[in-house]
Amino acid sequence: MSEPGGTGPERDRDEIDRRFEQMVSSWRTGEPADEAEEHFVPGPTEPLPAGDLHFWSILLGLTAGPLLLLLSAGLSLLPAVPWALLGTASSVAGFVLLVLRSPRRRGEDDGSGARV
Repeated sequence: MSEPGGTGPERDRDEIDRRFEQMVSSWRTGEPADEAEEHFVPGPTEPLPAGDLHFWSILLGLTAGPLLLLLSAGLSLLPAVPWALLGTASSVAGFVLLVLRSPRRRGEDDGSGARV
């Protein structure tokens, strides 16, 4: 039921629908551009270092440490005190080894980005 003069809820809904259609029609359609774009193709990745004890110690410390903490302190599946201490020490040792592995000085041609 609309009010006399056409200013009721029905007219408001029609106005809202009209404005919504205007907004939607002005959005981007998401169609690809006509020109051919260059795509980045990464080079082959290097394998994990097999004989690098320093790398594997970092990996072990940063994965086994939090896992031991979770199993001992979080889920109570292991005795809390010795395993939580071992997990904490393992995490700290892994982090320290990671920091020690970083280069002390960067060359001028290294750039400002990380090596991935």
